[in-house]
Amino acid sequence: MRRIILAATLSLLIPELVAAQQATATLPAGTTIRVTAPQALTERTTGAFQAARSDSLWMHAGRSRQLVIPVAAVERLEVSKGRARLKWALIGAGSGALAGFVLGGMAGGKDDITGTGAATGAIAGTAQGIVLGAIGGALLAPRRWVGYPVSALR
Repeated sequence: MRRIILAATLSLLIPELVAAQQATATLPAGTTIRVTAPQALTERTTGAFQAARSDSLWMHAGRSRQLVIPVAAVERLEVSKGRARLKWALIGAGSGALAGFVLGGMAGGKDDITGTGAATGAIAGTAQGIVLGAIGGALLAPRRWVGYPVSALR
């Protein structure tokens, strides 16, 4: 009786396990990828994933440039995980605050004997540096790339 229950349970679970494996092995169309294939491409190429067949990878690189790359030629495949904009905004804000403090203090301290101009300049420079640095950091945040197994395309 136990064998029958075990067999019935496994027969119900196996399709779920296979479906889970297939879901992790496919990339959704439109995913940003970066391909290194020296035999097929002159340089590492970034574009939008379209499809993968058993022997070829299809992607859009640029506005109207569609590429078909032999899977055998692909040395490295990477998937974009977006940009860490908050992290880079915080880094930019910190850098901007420091630069604004120093430059604002220097600019406000010229020809000021009391030092209040330097303090005011440092405060104003810090505030401006935080804002400009955060905006710059968020806009210039680099993409994060994660390796993707080429074997999953085959």
